[in-house]
Amino acid sequence: MKGPDATAAYWSMAEADIMKQALGELVLIFDKYPHYQSHIGNMCHDEIDVICAEKYALEVAVIVQETMRKAMATFITIILVDEAISPDSLICQSW
Repeated sequence: MKGPDATAAYWSMAEADIMKQALGELVLIFDKYPHYQSHIGNMCHDEIDVICAEKYALEVAVIVQETMRKAMATFITIILVDEAISPDSLICQSW
């Protein structure tokens, strides 16, 4: 196996582990707070689409962002994970 192939394989596996960890944590959080009416609508590669009650959108966006950062920090220790992106920029009316 060539170096670039090994690097790509490593990142693909890390990405999958990050997503699984974040998704599992989000399910537990959403079960704990049913008033958010939140659920995972979709996920792909490095994106989790969450649907929730509109009045809790910002609160849920903060939770999703923090959960993703926590999962990423578990596996990525030498690259800055927090890019200071505002949680309200994650909110949209459709995907």
